[in-house]
Amino acid sequence: MLHAIIYYNMNYNRLFNTNYVSDNSDDDNNDNSDNDDIRPLCDVPSTHTTLLSDIIQHPYIDNLPFNIKELTSCVGQQRIIVYRINKYGENNVVEFHLNGDFLSVELKSADDILRLIQSTLQELPGVKRLKGNLYYEGIHYLFVQVRDNHETTSWLTIWDIIVNKQYFGKKLNKYVVDFFTRNSEVSSLIKGSSSLPCSKPVILYTNIDEQYIEHVRRTRNIQYCQREKGTLIKLRKFKEDDNIRTVCFIEDREFSNSYSNLMNNEYVIMPREQEEQEEQEEEPIWIFKNERNIFSYVK
Repeated sequence: MLHAIIYYNMNYNRLFNTNYVSDNSDDDNNDNSDNDDIRPLCDVPSTHTTLLSDIIQHPYIDNLPFNIKELTSCVGQQRIIVYRINKYGENNVVEFHLNGDFLSVELKSADDILRLIQSTLQELPGVKRLKGNLYYEGIHYLFVQVRDNHETTSWLTIWDIIVNKQYFGKKLNKYVVDFFTRNSEVSSLIKGSSSLPCSKPVILYTNIDEQYIEHVRRTRNIQYCQREKGTLIKLRKFKEDDNIRTVCFIEDREFSNSYSNLMNNEYVIMPREQEEQEEQEEEPIWIFKNERNIFSYVK
């Protein structure tokens, strides 16, 4: 068996660092020797599982069945759901690596499932762990968590999948949307022993001039980079040629009819401006006075 697939002799201190939920501060940052590991969840000792549960809980994944012997006996198509827990400020978010469709492998009776997953995901940076499986509508789904992955491309939230149904305009396959619609709890996290749910972000878009791309890539900020170059930040649902995707931790609220409401609010939602309404159906526009709870990414 490949040396990278470790069953019993694992370094638990390296696997369970209390910063595990942060995409930017995970453990192992200075050691990439295990970046291709596929580690079965059954090897995790209960003491460390308890420690993790005190920090963040992922009920859907925690309750998935995991039987490595049963998995090795499965044959046929296996769809792989690759996910990570990313952190935006104080917010923990489940994100899924998708490029329009699920990754899938065809498992034969002689195949080693861990080797097959490792081979399939070898181009994706990070430490991988097979966390569980789900038999759904005649197909096996394998859930693989990735850590130490700092990429931003093709990592989607549940809002991208079941509300927007696209990523920078690239449509998701219908059965991907259907799966996550019926299994949306996979995106739910609980704040340790408090039992409070973690916030889920709204995903909005905008377009900025190419001259600001590197600035946004570096800072995640788009204030003063939009067409008006003013302090207000205007976001919307995806429109063709949008090159900025913004992760927004906001609540839904009633439409506002005046910018003056920004005096007492971080943001307002307004009908689209009149000149733009003539071009397309009326859709709202989100207007922010700062970037305290929003994070922008370049296409």
